[in-house]
Amino acid sequence: MNKERLRASAYAKINEFLTVTGRREDGMHTLDTVMQTVSLCDTVEVEKADTLTFTCSEPSLAGEDNLCVKAATAFFAVLETRLAAGLTESASIRLEKKIPTGAGLGGGSADAAAVLRLLNRLYGDPLPEETLFSLGERLGADVPFCLYGGRCFCSGIGEVLDPVPDQKWRALVVAKGQRSLSTAEMYRRLDARGAGLGGPNAFEPVAIELLPEIGELKRALKALGGRKARMTGSGSALFAFFPSMRKAEIAAEALRRERNCFAVACRTVSHEEVAKNFRSGD
Repeated sequence: MNKERLRASAYAKINEFLTVTGRREDGMHTLDTVMQTVSLCDTVEVEKADTLTFTCSEPSLAGEDNLCVKAATAFFAVLETRLAAGLTESASIRLEKKIPTGAGLGGGSADAAAVLRLLNRLYGDPLPEETLFSLGERLGADVPFCLYGGRCFCSGIGEVLDPVPDQKWRALVVAKGQRSLSTAEMYRRLDARGAGLGGPNAFEPVAIELLPEIGELKRALKALGGRKARMTGSGSALFAFFPSMRKAEIAAEALRRERNCFAVACRTVSHEEVAKNFRSGD
């Protein structure tokens, strides 16, 4: 690939478990969770340009409030300051969406992390790791994990990472119904509930109350042979592990056919694979 243009996968994440542990004075909630990168991914491409432009395969996501644009804006602001001179170059960013939105899969955070990594490479790695992670934390609580990838115990608001050993390669199905959930609304309802903050996913009971189809989809995953079926993040996507990729593919196909929902077979992705993805850039 041309050195003036770089491309990488922006991998989704799942939460193996998620417990809400409290609420800070600024209103942000603290949590304990284990996040795992999975192979379901968007594709991000960046190219040197005179002005910042952004296009997306889903036109409804192509606005200036997209995290890709915010990540690029933050990157160039820091880069210009470090160069101590007016920066005339910028970037053209293209995003191919595959990760469903409003799903708890960290798609927007993954896209932002990919933009930060690729822009840093495009301009010769001028920003150190700590600066990239600081930028990521300001963009969203899941962005630091998406910058690192693999499998981590995450605390704080999700930005404190403690890498844990990667699991053995595992196949899984990620599935989502037609409707989505608002993270802010989920936290509001969880606060009002004042209970049920534990379990595999603290949000799941509240989510099922709002969208009974989540419970139905969870039961369908189990009936198809899925193990440890549960919701990821604040919803509304679920995942379940399968003994093999073939069995995961069969289950995903059955869900698409019988329930007319998003369902895809994928696999766990290690930290080393995430790092290699960002290094290769093609």
